[in-house]
Amino acid sequence: MTAMLLLRKARLLTAYPGAVAARPLAALHYLLRDREFTNLTYEIDNTDELADFVAAELGRPLDEIQGYVSEPQHDEPFLRELRAALRGRSDRNDEPRFGRRLGWYAVVRALRPELVIETGVHDGLGSALLLRALERNGTGRLIGFDLTAESGWLVPSSLRDRYELVLGDVRETLPRELSGRRVDVFIHDSLHTYEHEQFELALALERGAENVVLVSDNAHATDALSDLCREHTLSYGLFRERPRAHFYPGAGLGLALRSAAATISTSSSVSSG
Repeated sequence: MTAMLLLRKARLLTAYPGAVAARPLAALHYLLRDREFTNLTYEIDNTDELADFVAAELGRPLDEIQGYVSEPQHDEPFLRELRAALRGRSDRNDEPRFGRRLGWYAVVRALRPELVIETGVHDGLGSALLLRALERNGTGRLIGFDLTAESGWLVPSSLRDRYELVLGDVRETLPRELSGRRVDVFIHDSLHTYEHEQFELALALERGAENVVLVSDNAHATDALSDLCREHTLSYGLFRERPRAHFYPGAGLGLALRSAAATISTSSSVSSG
């Protein structure tokens, strides 16, 4: 491990003093053993709560959603492809760790959407999960939006026939690419400011199918999705993940649905972490 990488990780730890104080051993392990200094990945301890959350929000049987949440972790052909790609990167851990993204996967498996939109592709770990879900469904396509051509490098070649990556400023590319299309599932994971998230989600709702589902990754960071739900009387829920053996305190997964019986509900579907 280079001195530069250690310095970058040490700087990151200083941004989370409370989390480091709460989990000093995990912070030390991260500093000495973990390869990542951006877009941190980890497993979570509350996958059972994640399954409960998705099942309740979608109105689907719990055993069905539990099966979907656990599916990627036992999908050896899929995991082998990801591991092979990760081994070639000194700044990434060898093992794919999905965290709250397992909720994305379960939503797509359960709803069998024809069009999924993801903003903020980065490495493509979430994209790979979404594409594997679509492949297992046997239907649907994913369009990802990001700024750089390196985005999505982790997506296996075997899954790219359902995939399109659009590069450029999302304020220009997203309205253009969604014109004439109906979005079934929209996942915001790009710039996490209130104004930008509001722009993306409002556009997705406008171009969304009758029963569109909106997902906000890092929903703990802004109230953009919950405010949109209040304005349009959509159902809303928030899940908080609990990272396993990692200093990071975890993020929130916001989920909104447009349906005839939509109501705003954040009590039964919120898990604390």
